Amino acid sequence: MPGYFDLTGTGWIADMMSGAGHLRSDLKLKGTASNLGFVSKLLPRDVRKTIAFPHGVGINGDIHVRKTLYTGSIQLTQGGGRIRLNGAYNTATELYRITADATSFPVHRFLPNMGLSAFSGTIKTQGRGTDFLNPKSSTNLSLRIRSFKYGNYVLDGLNGDISKHGEQLSAHVKSTNRMIGGDFTYKGRVNTKLVDGHLRGWLRRVDLHAMGVMNQRYVVSTWADVDVHSDMKNIHHVSGPLRSFRLLQEGRKKSRLLAAGNFDVRADVRPNSLDTHIKGNLSEADLQAFGFIDKHYITSANTDITLRSDMKKYYAVSGNVGNLLLSEQRKGERLPLAEGNFNLDATMRGDQIEGSINGVFPRIDLYQLGIVDKAMTSSFSANTSFAMSGKDNLNVRGLIGNLRVTEKDRTYTPGDVNVDLMSRRDTVHAVLNGGDFHLSTAFNSSVNQLTESGKRIYKTVREQLTNRRIDQSAILRQLPTGHFTLRSGRDNLFSNLLAQDGYAFSQADINLTSSPTKGLDGRISIDSLVYNDILLDSIRADLNSIDGQLNYTLSVINNPNNTYPYHGSLQGALYEHGLKTHATILDNKGKTGFDLAMKAAMKGRGIELSITSPQSILGYKSFAVNDSNYIYIGRDRRLSANLRLEAADGTGMLVSTEDNDPTSLQNVTLSMNHFELG
Repeated sequence: MPGYFDLTGTGWIADMMSGAGHLRSDLKLKGTASNLGFVSKLLPRDVRKTIAFPHGVGINGDIHVRKTLYTGSIQLTQGGGRIRLNGAYNTATELYRITADATSFPVHRFLPNMGLSAFSGTIKTQGRGTDFLNPKSSTNLSLRIRSFKYGNYVLDGLNGDISKHGEQLSAHVKSTNRMIGGDFTYKGRVNTKLVDGHLRGWLRRVDLHAMGVMNQRYVVSTWADVDVHSDMKNIHHVSGPLRSFRLLQEGRKKSRLLAAGNFDVRADVRPNSLDTHIKGNLSEADLQAFGFIDKHYITSANTDITLRSDMKKYYAVSGNVGNLLLSEQRKGERLPLAEGNFNLDATMRGDQIEGSINGVFPRIDLYQLGIVDKAMTSSFSANTSFAMSGKDNLNVRGLIGNLRVTEKDRTYTPGDVNVDLMSRRDTVHAVLNGGDFHLSTAFNSSVNQLTESGKRIYKTVREQLTNRRIDQSAILRQLPTGHFTLRSGRDNLFSNLLAQDGYAFSQADINLTSSPTKGLDGRISIDSLVYNDILLDSIRADLNSIDGQLNYTLSVINNPNNTYPYHGSLQGALYEHGLKTHATILDNKGKTGFDLAMKAAMKGRGIELSITSPQSILGYKSFAVNDSNYIYIGRDRRLSANLRLEAADGTGMLVSTEDNDPTSLQNVTLSMNHFELG
């Protein structure tokens, strides 16, 4: 039949004009069917909606028709592909039996409305109904797919045996497929809107992105024995044990391990909702890869936790974490940072985080965490609550119990420490109480604002020193408003760490107030300060800001049995160009051994020192001082001096320089008269 087909056929056809369901035929066909559109007219209407006959189909086989029963054995070629078919189909009962072996056969051209691609593989199936997901259909199917695509699902390497009766499906899958690979079984209900059953076996690869479950390119591998439920759109549920679990994030160049372990899980995914419970051993989790933190922190732990999220800005975690190990990946190595066992309850809404921690932390590496600048570790228990929002809002309150700190070969045991820290945009408050250590401070700025204030003050001071003029009012105006109070004995971590640097004391009291209008005021008291072999029995320092000028008083009082039984005092003030001070030392009999007033001023590119008291006592002897005395020390090491001391008994000293000599930086003349040495 020109234009339709070029076939060589033998056989017979009967009852062709009697209508659907009456055709009888035995045919052997060989040739090419260019246009079989007329055959479609012989098929039932519902079948015509499903099946099409493309042009250029090569045919070699036999077909037998007995009313509604079609049987045959045939090889078809089309578009460079081929398929060998042997089967039967009853249009009245929709019973079918098919055995097919295909290579690149264009199934999509024969079934154009099912989202199929060319097929390579073998199929053996028998059942009822052509719509596999229709609840009224049933089938027994054996699949060996070399290459095939259904909709967005690439099914290459998917091999399995499936039995479906109504909505009940039993499947055994052995697959190397990139979307679903492994060796597992499934039993349960399946239709176009529902998956509800039990899955057991090795899931070597489950591509959640390819399956349309996740937007991120997440891939799971695990041994599973779980119940699964899905509406095939937005609602998904999984519960049961997962062993040898691994979650990876695949990139274009390489994959990144997000989590691994053995768990009992329950996970419910809905639109904008995740509700998960995990119990088991987390052998590894990459916190940076999950987006929880910027640094490359990796953790492992025994977990019994619940996670809830809107998959956008809200996360809530609660439960128990045991045998926690937190490490940081640095240059190919993992450095342990923290160990702990604790209960956690935390929520995050955007940049707002709040929660509580209750547990024991046997090792925290304070140095590797960047908290201190030298090797130091700690252990403690914690019962604390916390809240953070943005860069300015922070609140931490609770008890740090059984605190131990180890530095090199020494261990300190301060015991329990109560913590109350609060920082907001307009205020910061901190109270620490532990043993005989008591700290209390409050300012009308956040921690970040205090840091910025410190930077501004430092910059102002640097500029003023460069300009050789101190404007104390400009500095004081940048001070925050608040107070700092510290009372410390010798039995606490603060004192022990100072002792490591050679300092020791029995009691220290510091009380300072700060204000941009009033300035800096306060008192510092230290008892029994020891540095190396020097003991100072009592130190008192007072700071007072009066009319924009900072004044100070420092006194040192040693007991009569001290190696140095002296009383010393230092009084002075900052002024426009430097520092004014007056020093006095009395011995244990009240006799003045040293009394000198002097001034240090910024001048040129150096400092000029001058004695301002007309009569000065040095070594119990009174000296007259010349009016224009000075000693100048330049940044270029130039020394210039004009200092003359004279006592009534003729004792004297002269320090002078030859400033007219441009070739010498230190042309100094020192003359001494009637001084007793030794």
